[in-house]
Order: sequence, then C-alpha cells, then structure tokens
Amino acid sequence: QLVVKRAWVAMFLGGTDKKFQQMLCNIVKSVTKGTICHNAILFQGSVKGHAGYYFLEYGNPGAADVLTGRKKWGLSVTRASERLKSGKVLVREIHGDFSASLSRVVEEVRDIPYFISLAAILRLHDRHNKHFSEHLMCSDFTSKALVGIGCLRNDKASWNAQPTDFSSSATSHKLHYTCPVGQDVVFDARGK
Repeated sequence: QLVVKRAWVAMFLGGTDKKFQQMLCNIVKSVTKGTICHNAILFQGSVKGHAGYYFLEYGNPGAADVLTGRKKWGLSVTRASERLKSGKVLVREIHGDFSASLSRVVEEVRDIPYFISLAAILRLHDRHNKHFSEHLMCSDFTSKALVGIGCLRNDKASWNAQPTDFSSSATSHKLHYTCPVGQDVVFDARGK
C-alpha cells in the first residue's frame, strides 16, 4: 500500500550519475527534440510503512525497487535519495488525495512487462495513439497514472504525451489537467 501525502510529476533533464540512464536520456531528448528525457511520479508519503520521498516510474531507474528489492525493467518504486544521488529534478505539484487511486494504478500496471516496441514508439513520436499503449514508455505510464488518479483527462493528448509535455512551459502539446497543478520547480532529493 502506498500512502501519499503530496505528489508531483517529475521531469528528468539528465545529469544522472548512472551511465546507462544518461545514454537513454540523451537518445530520448534527441528523438523528441525536447529538454526532458524521463517522467515519473514523485510522492512524499510511505511505502510498506517507511516514510520518505519516492519515485513511482516505468522503465529502468538503476536503483532497487522497494517493493521487490531488485533492480528491474518495468514498474518501480524507488527512494528519491537513492534514485537521484546527483540530486535535482524538475517537478510540478499535483493536488488531491491520491493514496487509494495511486495504489490501484500500481496494481493495474505492476505485472505488465517492459517491452520496447518500435511501432509503439513511432505512434507515440508521431502522436497517433488512439489509446494507451499496452507496453508503456515512461511518459505513457506517467500519463496513465495521472488519468488513473483523476488528475488528467483521458484523451488523445494524454495517450500521446511525450516527456516535455508535462512541463508548465509546454507549448506545442497541451495536456488537460483535471486537478490543480503547480508550476515547474526544482526538487533536490538530498534535502538541500
């Protein structure tokens, strides 16, 4: 069970201390022609009774999932301090009571294997999706999670979201938030 006190959309700009993740980040930024390479949900709360800041994300964070204890591809919940040893990430606060609905989203997605599909990537790149892909990318997952918690409209914009689209400064592809959201700010996982 996830207990959520506060939540944010996290937007990774790169600068990670993990070489593989940095390589993937550079590829995503090049292909999408954006400044953001990865998305997740950052939340303050608790997982399995342990309080802190956590990232809920889909992909390969390079840190152990606190639910399984393993590093893996797919859905992961990681401690923010372990995930971001280099510290900072851009975030945008979302407001609401999300504990039950976020736990439900995790249950729906946790067993979907991570699978890179060129066809799905091209549909997302060209914004031709008519629903969420079966095998999610990070922006698909973040969008699906926001729809699942009642914070984003379930529409073509959400089905085709790319990493930069979650930013308050996005101009070309507007997402339709259905809960109050803040502006982009820098979050430091080291508490500085």
